[in-house]
Amino acid sequence: MFFKKLCTKYKLFWYTTFCVTFCLIIVSYFIAENYRSEKGASRYILNHQNLDGSYDYIYFPKKDAVGYGYSLIRHFGTLYAMSDYGLSLPTAQTHLQEHLHRGITFGLTFTVPCDRQAPISSLCLYYEHDGGTFGTPSLAIVTLLMASELVHDEALQNSYLSTSIALENGIAHMVTNGNLMYKATATPRIARFEEGQLLLALTHLHKATSTKSYLKKASQLKDVIVSKLIKQKDYSLHHWYTLGLNEYYSLRDGTPTQKECSYFIKTTEHIHTLQVTEGEWIGAFQEDQLTATGSDLYKLHDPTITSAYVEGLGALSSLLAKCPTSKEVTASQIKITTMIDLAMLHITKQQITLWDIMFRGFSFNSLGGIYRNDSSYSIQIDTPQHALSAYMIHSKVGALLDGDN
Repeated sequence: MFFKKLCTKYKLFWYTTFCVTFCLIIVSYFIAENYRSEKGASRYILNHQNLDGSYDYIYFPKKDAVGYGYSLIRHFGTLYAMSDYGLSLPTAQTHLQEHLHRGITFGLTFTVPCDRQAPISSLCLYYEHDGGTFGTPSLAIVTLLMASELVHDEALQNSYLSTSIALENGIAHMVTNGNLMYKATATPRIARFEEGQLLLALTHLHKATSTKSYLKKASQLKDVIVSKLIKQKDYSLHHWYTLGLNEYYSLRDGTPTQKECSYFIKTTEHIHTLQVTEGEWIGAFQEDQLTATGSDLYKLHDPTITSAYVEGLGALSSLLAKCPTSKEVTASQIKITTMIDLAMLHITKQQITLWDIMFRGFSFNSLGGIYRNDSSYSIQIDTPQHALSAYMIHSKVGALLDGDN
């Protein structure tokens, strides 16, 4: 009886409280959704850089704790994504330039002399946990040259350029002399990443210096990559390969050959069969049996894999746009657009927003991060890295389809 009288007497109060609470929940939800974007991913990366320029390699958002381990190639991969993000912004961001410089400075502390026979103007990057591959210095070169486009300090630009040239000299010397510091990787899948990263580095160096030797090397490497893929009928999508090939053709302003265009179409068809189109993991990609590793590194629920596919598909769409117009090319581009749209459902589903922080127990420091759906909801730095690149590809995909390369 008392409760009934209380509700009747204060009906307006309870009604107003309900409306205000409901509105606050709706507003907070839409504010939270704003972090399901490249803004959220870049925010996470910015907030998880340490004072020395390194990143929190593994972060546990439920515990607000940082895990152990590091990877220098993923360090430079993250800087690559952040540089690309910076170049996409309409105005220069001072805090982003400082972020990149800190990261580059940390990464370059691992430069070492190559050997006594190497040219004086050569540098090698070596981090023991990466196994000494040439993918790390290749990504360092790309990052340095992209970051130099964002800074207005001529001395810093010259320093980035000279370091890039020295790193390429180191790669060339070590590969030519078969030095174990840059040994061939046993896993073919990882070796493909490295070749794509090196192609990307060579094209960026030519663009920065107009030196013909870089273009010649890039052309030779491109021919090796493409002939190997076509000969082996390897239609799996290696995102660094496609990124490198797209950069090469953009640099040359050329048209892929008929065989190459046919290969791009067949690759699109193959990847289309791998995507999950319904259910809990809609948008994710199943393990490709052409490159199956059988390891725990490849998980259906890992948004890192999905994001890498989006990067590769974006570059593949741009490559197809350079091919002669045909029904097959147009159909492939439409399929790519659909695949990217679906893939973003998987990525955004696992990005942490204010809503997750308020109602799911995630720490505020995890805002914008993209977690792996394991028992600890861990965030490894390359997951938001690849997601950031995927978001940018997604925003461009309509322009790619319209022929804007």
